[in-house]
Amino acid sequence: MTTSRKALYSKRKKQKPFYKSKWFIIVCALVIIGGIGSQLAKDKQKDTSSKTETVQKDNQKDTTKVENTTTTTMAAKKSYKIGDTITFEGVAEITIKSAEFTDQRNQFDKSNPERVLKVIYDVKNLSDKDYLVSSELSLYVGSKKMESYPNENTIQNISSGRIFENAISHFGVNGSGSFELEVVPSFSFNAKKQIVLLDLN
Repeated sequence: MTTSRKALYSKRKKQKPFYKSKWFIIVCALVIIGGIGSQLAKDKQKDTSSKTETVQKDNQKDTTKVENTTTTTMAAKKSYKIGDTITFEGVAEITIKSAEFTDQRNQFDKSNPERVLKVIYDVKNLSDKDYLVSSELSLYVGSKKMESYPNENTIQNISSGRIFENAISHFGVNGSGSFELEVVPSFSFNAKKQIVLLDLN
């Protein structure tokens, strides 16, 4: 072997493989760090997106709750007036036709109220059973409950789909304030009481 070939061979032998070179190691390190950083950024973005969705869902729930509360409050505040028909689904329809004071007294009654109120109303039976027209009304004056007065008070039975017109209830009235009738079908434990405002003052 000549001297020049020996020198070339010796030079090649002394050169390090490319994967052991400083620059190759630096480039690989940068690629690895870049990949890790990219993955962390994606995870953070997913986490932020998830949190945003959760907040949006919570806000939607809160909005729905507020809407439901408002609807419930409005329903709770709903009241009727004389002449309105109040429907209790599957049970009865009740219409207050008139409410006025009367001078008629029961001579055997000892309660002696200041005034006596006479209420006339109609009832339609919406159920598939007989319905007893008797105790649909309660009177409140200034938030105080008034007692029933023993003048003529209707107690009648009507069959399914039938209507009883001009049912009568009397109440002894003491004190003053706003007049409100609570209306609910007789012997109904599930129906919600409805309010009829009376303009009698």
